[in-house]
Amino acid sequence: MLIPTLTHAYRDLDLEKVRLSAHLPGHEMEHDLLVLGGPKNNEVADRILDAMAEMLPFRLGGGAITWEDTAYTGDATDGEVVRDCGYIVRAPNPLNPNRRVVLIGGWSTFGTVAAARWLAENGASRSLAADVAVLVEASVLRDGHVSTPQVLRQADLSA
Repeated sequence: MLIPTLTHAYRDLDLEKVRLSAHLPGHEMEHDLLVLGGPKNNEVADRILDAMAEMLPFRLGGGAITWEDTAYTGDATDGEVVRDCGYIVRAPNPLNPNRRVVLIGGWSTFGTVAAARWLAENGASRSLAADVAVLVEASVLRDGHVSTPQVLRQADLSA
C-alpha cells in the first residue's frame, strides 16, 4: 500500500535506495530522506525528529501526537483500530540544510498509511507550503482500508 502511494507522489523514488533504519549508514542521514514510521521503531525518525524538535508544532509521546496543547490519538474498538491520525513533515534536513527530509508517521501503522495517502494526494498542491507540518486523521474500515484522510492541523515551517 505505501510503496505505490509514495511512488505516485515521488515519481523519481529509487527503490534501490530504500533502507531499514537499522541499516542506514550515518553519512546517508545527510542526504535527501523519506522517513516512514515514528521514533518508537525507527531510529532515523527518532534522530531527525529530535533534531527538529524546536521547529515542530507537535511532540510525540505518552501514546499521543500532541499539537500545541491538544493531544491526538487513534481510537480502537474491541482491539481493532477504527480511527487513526498521522503526521507529515516536509522541511530541510536538519543534519544538512542543503538537503530535504519528508517524515511520515502516525499514532499506529494506519495513521502512517493515512499520512502517506494524504501526501500522495495533496503533496504537490501549489497552495501547500514547501516546509510544512500536517496532522491528518482517517477512519479505518474493518478490512484495514484507510479512508480519505482529513486535515486536523497544518503549520508552515518556513516562518
